[in-house]
Amino acid sequence: MNTIIRNQMQLMNNLLSYRTRVEAFRLADLIRFVSENIDAMDFVQSGDIVFSILEEINEPNNSILDVELLIPVDRQFKSNVHYVFKPVFKLENAVMLKYCGKFSEVTSAAGVLLEYLMKNHMQMITKVYYVVRTLQDDTGVVDIMAGVNGNYV
Repeated sequence: MNTIIRNQMQLMNNLLSYRTRVEAFRLADLIRFVSENIDAMDFVQSGDIVFSILEEINEPNNSILDVELLIPVDRQFKSNVHYVFKPVFKLENAVMLKYCGKFSEVTSAAGVLLEYLMKNHMQMITKVYYVVRTLQDDTGVVDIMAGVNGNYV
């Protein structure tokens, strides 16, 4: 069961932004790997990982995602060619779909949120963000969020 909630906000500080390409079926493995190994870069993860999909390339029997991972960490740092420091991530007036299920289907579940926005005449003003609350094997709880124009009809 998916639940949709309006007027949500997500605020995080001291983010490590990492952008890469990954096969869709390996996205959960990438998120798990980053979370389990962030300490190798002398950081402590201080909140839930957020990701967005910037591009999706569909190949026969495969899908490749261009993703940005936002990992809240315990301190500020200098950006480099591998990852970038972002001081704040703030998503206001968002509509959120609370998704519980197979992580491999989480990007498809975003369609339910997009359909809800269209049906309710809401104008999306941000990309879709996925806040990974829990992830175990291929099952997870993910808040799928998009900021909307406050002046919707």
